[in-house]
Amino acid sequence: MSFLRTAVSELGMLDPTEGDISREALYQKGLDLIARFATIVAANKRLREGKDPLPPREDLSHAANFLYMANGTEPSPEQER
Repeated sequence: MSFLRTAVSELGMLDPTEGDISREALYQKGLDLIARFATIVAANKRLREGKDPLPPREDLSHAANFLYMANGTEPSPEQER
């Protein structure tokens, strides 16, 4: 959890809309964090295994991308579901 907390803190420092606390901005910030969590967690898993992180693919769903980035193989439809 500490790596995730640190990564989120870093993302906050890089947020160009840091001062915007409107409802719309906060909603977008939440979506952005959800989208990035999978990449952060999968990259951390691979780095701990001594492997290079994999970038997300535009042709995969959020769940399939997480499994692909974490394991290095495209998941089956059952795994994705």
